[in-house]
Amino acid sequence: MMRLDVIDQSEVLDIWLGSAQFNQLMDIEEIRNADYSIRKNLAEGNVTSFMGFRFRHFERLSGSGTAADPRQCIVAKKEALIFSQAKSLSVDIWKDTAKKNIPYILFKLSADATRMFGECTARVNCID
Repeated sequence: MMRLDVIDQSEVLDIWLGSAQFNQLMDIEEIRNADYSIRKNLAEGNVTSFMGFRFRHFERLSGSGTAADPRQCIVAKKEALIFSQAKSLSVDIWKDTAKKNIPYILFKLSADATRMFGECTARVNCID
């Protein structure tokens, strides 16, 4: 991205990772050690940013995480992706009589994102 002059060195890029990738990040010494970073990630229990990347949690990444089918984590500039969602939200509420009339609630929402600038997005293949 820097070679294409779409970002500069001071910009922070968003990267969407699954829970397995967050666990792998906590195993890296430079992230755990307070000498390398200003924020104490172990005290907070999560990694928010490191080396110019802002980490976002997203479980619907394509790929299974194996060597044959690596998980495809998305890296993008903030302006490069546009999030869209459907206008309607459907809600179903019912009670299960077999389980002491416990109420069950199901929300359905259609959402997607689209790439606006191809030069500002990339894919990182990760093996769980």
